[in-house]
Amino acid sequence: TVVKMYSNGKSNLENLKKLGATIIHGVDATNMKMHTDLLARKFDRIIFNFPHAGFYGKEDHQPLILKHRTLVRGFFKNASDMLRPDGEVHVNHKTTAPFTHWSIEELATGYCLKLTECIEFKKGDYPGYSNKRGASDRCDEPFPLGECSTFKFRLVPGLKKQQPKVIPVIVNTGLKKKKPKVIPEIGNTEANVPDTHIQIQYPGFPQAANTPPNVSTTVGLPPINNGTPDCLWIFQEYFKHANIMFGRGGYNVRQVTYETLDAGFDRYMTGPTRRDSNEFIMHLEELHRLSQLRLKWLQAKLLLKED
Repeated sequence: TVVKMYSNGKSNLENLKKLGATIIHGVDATNMKMHTDLLARKFDRIIFNFPHAGFYGKEDHQPLILKHRTLVRGFFKNASDMLRPDGEVHVNHKTTAPFTHWSIEELATGYCLKLTECIEFKKGDYPGYSNKRGASDRCDEPFPLGECSTFKFRLVPGLKKQQPKVIPVIVNTGLKKKKPKVIPEIGNTEANVPDTHIQIQYPGFPQAANTPPNVSTTVGLPPINNGTPDCLWIFQEYFKHANIMFGRGGYNVRQVTYETLDAGFDRYMTGPTRRDSNEFIMHLEELHRLSQLRLKWLQAKLLLKED
């Protein structure tokens, strides 16, 4: 594939072999520690140059940002198990919106990887380096780098996961004569940043009882006051996405649902509420119950509208 896609692919591979490099093809960054040639191997440096999940729409669209975050999260999950003592994970990444919305530093802390240095990436510091697109008929062309940096992470066992920043998001509920009351923002001012907690109150819709601070609740959707704090915390991406995409179309619901549930599983297995897979299934059953309530609520609203 490398030889077919890139004009200098063959010569690059030959030069690497002459230098004594080991070349492995078909490595999945989100499952690389299980690759037969990488099992039980440890490294001083693990580098991912400009991770990208593929071209599935505009870069500022929420579903695509979620795909990118899922890729980077999977990479950190594997890389954290493949480092030698004092080893480092390096990620070269753009530092302008919407790429900043990936929040890679926060993703890294989920796997005890602490940012130790962030320096400006200069292509001139790497003689012979040529960034290329990863797919399409333009794959052999460079992509615009713009402002970007090298993020360097080190493994710090017991590192507390960085909490996402709270931002205000106004959701179109479709209800008239009422305006949502948005809780003042804390920290980041950019709206629609992925994997952040959304705090919104809407008159007439009770909030979740005993909801932990900064946990998403649905707006203009069925009340989730029967949801347990653990369920709301584990599946926060799912509830947040239900808010943001309510009433919209043009995205793959099945794929987004899978990715938000996968993020919830990772949070459950690495967070303070970690127990076992049977209890995770119980949380899934609770989420299913809340989804059924949402469906009934929507059906009732449609019937009222028809009347």
